[in-house]
Amino acid sequence: MVDAGGERLKPLMLAVMKRTFRVCLVVLLGLPHGSAVCRADDVRMPSPRTFGRSATIDKKVYLFGGGVATIDIFDTRDKSWSKLATDVPASNTLYGDQIDGKLYLLDVRTRRLVRVDPDKESTDALPPLPTPRVNCTAIACGGKLYVIGGYNEKIDARNSVAVYDPRTNEWSLGPPLPGYQTRDHFHCAAVLNGKLHVVGGLLKGNKDQPHWRLDGGRWTRLADAPLHALWKHGALNAVGDQLYLLCPMATLPNNRANPDKDAANFYRYDPKANRWQPLGRAPRDMPFVHIIPAAVGQTVFYFGGNNGTRDTTRVRWFDVNTAKWN
Repeated sequence: MVDAGGERLKPLMLAVMKRTFRVCLVVLLGLPHGSAVCRADDVRMPSPRTFGRSATIDKKVYLFGGGVATIDIFDTRDKSWSKLATDVPASNTLYGDQIDGKLYLLDVRTRRLVRVDPDKESTDALPPLPTPRVNCTAIACGGKLYVIGGYNEKIDARNSVAVYDPRTNEWSLGPPLPGYQTRDHFHCAAVLNGKLHVVGGLLKGNKDQPHWRLDGGRWTRLADAPLHALWKHGALNAVGDQLYLLCPMATLPNNRANPDKDAANFYRYDPKANRWQPLGRAPRDMPFVHIIPAAVGQTVFYFGGNNGTRDTTRVRWFDVNTAKWN
């Protein structure tokens, strides 16, 4: 005869056992207090971020902005999460990167620039961005923070490049990005072999997707990126000596510019051959836009995004060595 009360207690006992196992795992791995460990096939962000950004220090990815006032830390070694005690503006216009292990976070609308020390969990105010802009790109290269393109509050496109140097604590103007008077925003950038690369952008009548590299103060045009004319929100990262480009808008259903739903939307750029190579399609459950990319070692991570109806918290990654998605 089966004890009905015992049967009812089984789910509760199982839940307690699972919880105990997770706590023991945190202790054994030496994870920070409050860390969350997830299965490798179902890693989730602590909260969704719309227009969030990232910076990588050692083996950790720091997520900031996107309407969330905290900096979430993702440890790529054990797929655990923790937070910095330092709060930042919950802004969709917060950009930034890391330089020498410090986070340089810039709200491009308010022009406020701060430096966050992850070790001390301290924040220092720095000189503001000379002119406000939105939907630009910010990236560190050669020990400086580059703020590229975007448009102002009057929706006038900017092809200017503002450069902050932590050594002098000053802003200066870099070489303007060619041909971007009609390609005002949503381009993406990465640093490959010490050189700054800028790709794509939201177009106004143009049908190409130029790829530029900054060489000694001058922009050099390389092979155009294989993107359709309505593309935006791309995710560009450098791994080793190659670039990896995810074109999430290519996954939108009934896309007029790319009607083939099986078309490639994941590419690799070889700088020696100056050529983009299709790598096929990313997983079909990848979001359409607003994906936050980050490269760590031989892996490219993609955080969150919007699937057309809501922001998601799923984390996916691509292993360059095995050419496999998680």
